[in-house]
Amino acid sequence: MFNKFRNRRLMDEAGKEDQGKGAGGPGNEGGKNTPSDAEAKLLKEVMDKKTRIRELEESLTEHQKKFEGIDPEAVKQLLKDKAESDRLEAERQRTEAEKRGEFESVKTQMIDEHNKALEALTNETSTKLTSMSAELEASRAQIIELTIGRSFGDSSFVRDQLTLTPAKARTVYGGHFEVKDGNVVGYDKPVGAAGRSVLVDGNGSPLQFEKALEKIVNGDPDRDHMLRSQMRAGSGSKNQDGAKADVDVGSGRDRIRAAVNAGAIKLPSSGF
Repeated sequence: MFNKFRNRRLMDEAGKEDQGKGAGGPGNEGGKNTPSDAEAKLLKEVMDKKTRIRELEESLTEHQKKFEGIDPEAVKQLLKDKAESDRLEAERQRTEAEKRGEFESVKTQMIDEHNKALEALTNETSTKLTSMSAELEASRAQIIELTIGRSFGDSSFVRDQLTLTPAKARTVYGGHFEVKDGNVVGYDKPVGAAGRSVLVDGNGSPLQFEKALEKIVNGDPDRDHMLRSQMRAGSGSKNQDGAKADVDVGSGRDRIRAAVNAGAIKLPSSGF
């Protein structure tokens, strides 16, 4: 504003000088009002400056209109508040990112703990299953011994008709029997054989142990060496009166095997 008033003062003084030079003087020949070249140049410069100043004043006025009603201090405070808000938002985002990082860490720990607990439970379950399987197998063996084993031990067919002891008879024919619903059931083939069927009577009911064993033995190709009734009277055997009689059991290995099965030959403890 100071420059504006100074420029106006200079223009006013220049105008007064122009009016005083109309009576003649240096550069004003014959006292005419025609300005000299130097004066004309100065006047042009002054007028150009005056025009430029007016344009600048108009531009400044237009800019001032844009900011009418705006408090500069309020603007400064607003900018300050905006900067603080941006800082707080950045801090909040950083805090949330840190929290997410902690959550991921906690989640990883939870997964690790879960896997450890699951592994421990799996090992414990596996140990229990192994123990239960062993107990079950022991119980199964005991059941078989009390059913199938006892059936062979108490069998009159084994005692009266076979040349084998109950233990040997069980070794040879035990695979033909299983326990179903607490009952000993006989099969035509040993366990594991294809096309295995239950031995039944005319009504379709499973045969009793004695009948089933008799049928199995009669179907054995080696039954002649197993049944006492197939051994003719001869040396080392007894007739119906209890007297020993000769037995014709063939020759070679068959003769020796029959004698061993009948108990006529005692093998040494080292084996045959």
